[in-house]
Amino acid sequence: RHGSRFHLEKEDYSNVLGMFQKADSAGVLSATGKTVMGKVARILQLSDGRLGELTPLGARQHRGIAERMYRNFPEIFADSTEVDARSTNVVRCILSMTAGCLRLQALNPQLRIFNDASLHDMYYMNYYDKHLYSLCADSKAEIVKEFKLRHIHPERLMKVLFTDDVYVRNEVQPSVLMWSLFYIAMNMQSHDEKDLDFYDVFTAQECYDLWSCWNVFWYLEAGDTPLTQRMMPYKESNLLWNIIETADRCIRKKHSGATLRFGHEVCLLPLAVLMELGDCGYVTEDMETLAEHWQCQRYFPMASNI
Repeated sequence: RHGSRFHLEKEDYSNVLGMFQKADSAGVLSATGKTVMGKVARILQLSDGRLGELTPLGARQHRGIAERMYRNFPEIFADSTEVDARSTNVVRCILSMTAGCLRLQALNPQLRIFNDASLHDMYYMNYYDKHLYSLCADSKAEIVKEFKLRHIHPERLMKVLFTDDVYVRNEVQPSVLMWSLFYIAMNMQSHDEKDLDFYDVFTAQECYDLWSCWNVFWYLEAGDTPLTQRMMPYKESNLLWNIIETADRCIRKKHSGATLRFGHEVCLLPLAVLMELGDCGYVTEDMETLAEHWQCQRYFPMASNI
């Protein structure tokens, strides 16, 4: 998966900021609310023109992956080995590939590295299956909605951020604001600006509950569950076949070689489940106990790799 990135949409930041600014204009924002508003404004400013792009940390992560790969498999990256690196045609993936390949080239200048990022390869690099997408969307929407209703409790947080309960009741969507603010908080680990931390306004239980909603979301998106007819992992069947076929070709060659693929979490997670790596292939219909057995961040953090 590509390295750490900015959020994809301006609204991921601006919607939260707008709610805070409106409350500030009405004079009902607490001191903590004003601090949080300032942090959101700053990350929105940092994201200007960079939505969805790789952060400096994201590039460093892929240089690190490349170096560990080189040190762990010296017999592959020796002499003038051919390295065939493919990326989806999205900038953050291309830059992740570039960062990794430049590090490999620096470690061994003799390597013959080929880079490509083309629609030609999207049938296995980032395949879109309309049937599976519809099946997932139909099942996921209602289940996640019901799970959120049971697990998101914004009452305490609203009292921390605002000074007027009546205003909150009439002008704020508490669950939406809490969810959206946590979405920003989660991705701040993608940045080097360590002073822009939002976790201090949440309790540990609130963080766990909000995360568990995302865990259910991703399990339904890619997990092996009867709730989606156990079909979601097969979104990456083309990619798995490509890995098998290219590995066979490498084995038949007289000289070692490497084929690298740089994509997204929506590719890597169902691939890991399809391959049944570790406990990725856990099967259940019980979303209330899912987190005890399957935790999404273990399988596809930013710059994760198989």
